[in-house]
Amino acid sequence: MEKYQIRNFGLAALLLLTLAILSCSKDLDAPEPLPLTTGTLSASKSEVVIDMTSPDNEAIKFTWSAEKNTLVAYNVIFTVGSKSDSVSVAANTVEKAFSNVELNNILVDNLDLEIDKAASVSVQVHAKVTINEKEASSNVVTISATPAVKG
Repeated sequence: MEKYQIRNFGLAALLLLTLAILSCSKDLDAPEPLPLTTGTLSASKSEVVIDMTSPDNEAIKFTWSAEKNTLVAYNVIFTVGSKSDSVSVAANTVEKAFSNVELNNILVDNLDLEIDKAASVSVQVHAKVTINEKEASSNVVTISATPAVKG
């Protein structure tokens, strides 16, 4: 009699285990990846007059509100009319500061702006995931920039 009770208990346990396995959902509850976003771009100032007497001082800093991520490459893109220039940003950062000489080189050499004349420059951040093809661009910030004679 005890032998049958053990066998029946084993069969009941096997039946319960089978029902538990079959009732499990086959859908994974994996988290959905967040969409790629640069967040909001902002500039430390809206007007920049290049000061070549202090070439290494910070002229302007751009920041964006995205989370730091080593798998996302950022570029700061400057545009005036049909001309543009792109500057790569160090990995795992969400800001880029430009010294007077760096910004002046972009304005004069790459955007062909006139010396000592203020111009509207559009700035945007572009993000690209380094392990796939996802890309995103930020809002556009417009600054007034006045280049100087190169020192």
